[in-house]
Amino acid sequence: MAALSPEFRVNVGNSESLAADVASGDALTVLSNTGETTGVAIRPVEAEVFAEVSVLSDGREVIEKRDRTSTMAQRKVDGSVQIITTIESPSSPTEYAYDIDLPEGSHLQTAEDGSVVAFGEDGEFVAGVHAPWAVDANGVAVPTHFAIDGTRLTQAVDHGAEYAYPIVADPWLGAELYGGVGITNTSEGYVVTTTPTEWGAIHSGVNSLNMWWAHADEVKGKMPGGYAWTLSLQEQLYCHIAGYPVSANPSYDLESWKPHVRWEDQIPSKCLGGYSVGS
Repeated sequence: MAALSPEFRVNVGNSESLAADVASGDALTVLSNTGETTGVAIRPVEAEVFAEVSVLSDGREVIEKRDRTSTMAQRKVDGSVQIITTIESPSSPTEYAYDIDLPEGSHLQTAEDGSVVAFGEDGEFVAGVHAPWAVDANGVAVPTHFAIDGTRLTQAVDHGAEYAYPIVADPWLGAELYGGVGITNTSEGYVVTTTPTEWGAIHSGVNSLNMWWAHADEVKGKMPGGYAWTLSLQEQLYCHIAGYPVSANPSYDLESWKPHVRWEDQIPSKCLGGYSVGS
């Protein structure tokens, strides 16, 4: 197999290999941040093209395939699953399909940024697939997009001889944007502290605006009982999401006594609050 690009190495760090599961045709289960099942899984289609599992010099397992591609599947420490395909030549396929297992009543929907969101029966966030990416051996972006047919997800990669091979592409599926949520009581009120998961951090920034509601719902849902979720806390959270990673240290601290100020107006203070609009 050809040498792997830097983007490939970055995306597979701190992970558990799922190569044997892929080779046997098993679904790759997405876990929660604490290792519990989520009812979400992903399975590459056409498993019959898988040939054998080989081990790289650094210990990573790669599945060599008969269609001039190779696959590395990883479950990250936050429970998310990333399936990375290395496209080795212009004769390699341009489409890579995956079946997604979801809780009953859920469905997939493409977002404006190209990512895919799984919604539950009542419209709640269930899981998501990060916006698709593909890069060649020189770091040049290769056109790519997702297509949905029911719960089948297909990544199309428009590669050809004009690009330097190998080309790396992946879907990255996760179900939790945050780890645990803690409360610290103070003389002024309480502080809500939470840290984005590795997968959740990818869904930060103003370009992920379509996902902000899911961030708020998850943090609110993970708060201990007896503490109110307010518009002030929500706008503080939105400010941190917009300003990530500068706004994380590495956690988000949301303070109950801060005034309700729109997230845009908190940006100059790096989401520290303690002011009013126009001050």
